[in-house]
Amino acid sequence: MTGSVGAGNSQVCHRPDSFTCGQHLTPAADAIGRKFGKNGVVEFSPRAAAELKSCHASYLAAVGADAIDLAKKQGLDVVSAEHVRTARRMQLSKDDGAGRKNATNVVGGVVLGAAVPQVVQFAIADEPIGRPAVLITVGLFVVGLLLLFYGLSPGRRA
Repeated sequence: MTGSVGAGNSQVCHRPDSFTCGQHLTPAADAIGRKFGKNGVVEFSPRAAAELKSCHASYLAAVGADAIDLAKKQGLDVVSAEHVRTARRMQLSKDDGAGRKNATNVVGGVVLGAAVPQVVQFAIADEPIGRPAVLITVGLFVVGLLLLFYGLSPGRRA
């Protein structure tokens, strides 16, 4: 459903190829401009400007794709403002989850790393190994593996 905006038409649909992003980026440019004045920074380097544009494009593409997926899941052919807001929250939560998953990955590696030498010690030991040592080692091994696998697993999509 593509259309033009009529005087009394509150239902406006835009196809992505009709977007003129320049006018929509004015608030972002204003915010960046205010930051320049406060911090004494004069300009972005050409590479920094290119990277900023790339970040914007990637984020916009990800939010747009998630919003389309949400509309399709509901059997709709029009993406609503709520779909876009939900997609934005999904992207923000993905960013928040990345740090947690990295930390989980590190902790899992450390815990597993603590258990592995003990397992090797058990394998080469000449004398019987006590039950508490075996239980602790197995516990560390299992917890380490679970944390490591969780940290390495791909994120869920809502």
